[in-house]
Amino acid sequence: MAFVESYQQGEPIADLATKLGVHRTTFDNLIKRLDFIREDPDAVPPAVRDEIVASYRAGDTLATIGGRQGFSPNKVQRLLVAVGEPIRSRGPRGSQLTSEQVR
Repeated sequence: MAFVESYQQGEPIADLATKLGVHRTTFDNLIKRLDFIREDPDAVPPAVRDEIVASYRAGDTLATIGGRQGFSPNKVQRLLVAVGEPIRSRGPRGSQLTSEQVR
C-alpha cells in the first residue's frame, strides 16, 4: 500500500492526500483505525532545544535562532512556548517611542 510506506517514511499527510486524491481527514481516520505510530518529524532533540532556549535567553531573535538551526522563526517560537519560555515583544530592544513620537 503506497500510503502506508509513504506515511511511515514521514511524508506529510496533506501531501499524501493531494497526491492520491483523497481528503486529509480520510487519512487521519485511517491512521487512527490502524493504530499507526511514527516518530514526530518536527521533534527537536533535547540538546538542540536547550541550545535554542539558551540563545533566546541570551537575547538572540527568533529569526536568528531559526536561521542557525534551519527552522522558521514560528517553529522556534512554538518550541519556546512549549517549554514555558516567555516570549519577548517584537522589535529591537530600547526602541520605545518617545512621548513626542506618540503625539
